[in-house]
Amino acid sequence: MSKTIQGFREKDYGMFIDLTDAMSSVSIDRKTGNLVLQEGAGSDRFNGALITPDFCHGFTLSATPDGRWVVAVRFGDQKSHILGTTDDAAGALQWLKKAWDVIRSKQSTEQSTEIIFASASTKEAARVAA
Repeated sequence: MSKTIQGFREKDYGMFIDLTDAMSSVSIDRKTGNLVLQEGAGSDRFNGALITPDFCHGFTLSATPDGRWVVAVRFGDQKSHILGTTDDAAGALQWLKKAWDVIRSKQSTEQSTEIIFASASTKEAARVAA
């Protein structure tokens, strides 16, 4: 089953990505910066996975040939995990920037990490990032 993002939410206590088949599938605790994955059943899904701020190395937002956007997290030893796909590039970008600010503020060591934006068209990625 594909991981289609239904929406991006923010609350005082956390930030969330909801999949069409799993509410709050990705959450970030604003107090700790921990990222928790509760993606439901299926292949390429994690349940109860915790990524602490020091092991989170950033996010990617990549365009697909059909015009959708893939949201992924980079963590650990340069692993990448797809969180889902969305048509809402602007919403994804806004959420990722805020999420990254929360995570980076909780890291105990300086890390050279960032949000990476990739697209089949660099101009399109630049417009999204603006």
